Amino acid sequence: MQDVMLKLKDRLNGPDADTFANKYYGRVLTGNITLKYDEEVYTFAVHNGKIIDVTAGIPLSGVDLGVSGAKKDWDQFAVRKSLTVSTNKMNPNCLAHMGAPLRTRQNFNAVAYLCRVFAEILEGTK
Repeated sequence: MQDVMLKLKDRLNGPDADTFANKYYGRVLTGNITLKYDEEVYTFAVHNGKIIDVTAGIPLSGVDLGVSGAKKDWDQFAVRKSLTVSTNKMNPNCLAHMGAPLRTRQNFNAVAYLCRVFAEILEGTK
């Protein structure tokens, strides 16, 4: 899974950097984004839209922003491609937001884009 997270970092800092930073407002995002895939947890340190580091686990400061789900939940997200729909509790296999609700609302577009790219990479590794 660490290889997938490093590919995600490379895409968001490389070919998808402009889209992430400008179209999805990542340029104003500074903090941590945590992704939980089954039992594996990885945290991305972000500064003004650039992924600085990827580490395993939850940061000592706690979860700033994040999305969690089981493998089957992420598989359904890959089909839906909508974080809004995929985090709706009425859907089976829904993902869950982690972190502060206000931070989640303020940075929703950037987190949603990161999740979409994550799902694309996961599909490519199957």
